[in-house]
Amino acid sequence: AGAAKKFTDSLADVDIVVDETYAPDPTSYSLETFLSTFGLGQDSQLKFVKNKMILRTDGTLSENLGLDWFESRVASPDEAVEGLARIVQADDSKQRKFFRNIAAGEEPTITTAEACTRDLPRCSESAGPQVLKMLQSPSESRTSFGNMAEASISCTLLCMIAHCLSIGF
Repeated sequence: AGAAKKFTDSLADVDIVVDETYAPDPTSYSLETFLSTFGLGQDSQLKFVKNKMILRTDGTLSENLGLDWFESRVASPDEAVEGLARIVQADDSKQRKFFRNIAAGEEPTITTAEACTRDLPRCSESAGPQVLKMLQSPSESRTSFGNMAEASISCTLLCMIAHCLSIGF
């Protein structure tokens, strides 16, 4: 009980909590679920409970309840920032994406296949992949191709060095 109290005490001045607790059915995860899971009551004096700022990253789901957070957020970080800013700044003019505030009673939004307005190559035979224009074809200059390969190797080495530095080697 001492460790739980210390943990709760450490949250006293926290403004916002992002709860990433796994839920097999995110649509049924609510404020009551959160409070029960963490042993808190509706009358908790923790700042984030009193101010109703308990967020989850399951605000946008697929039809089979997959979290869009793990799919689209990587390709659209600007939407993640805007979705977070919508709640933090209490600005409903911002797009609701990825985040939901369970303390305010927000429910997940389910995105269906019908929401897709663009034909994708895998979904339609008439939609082909977009052609990528090369800066210079390898046949135009063997030297250019060699320089591209060298640049690729250099970039790979730099990435490996940066990774080693980040993990303390």
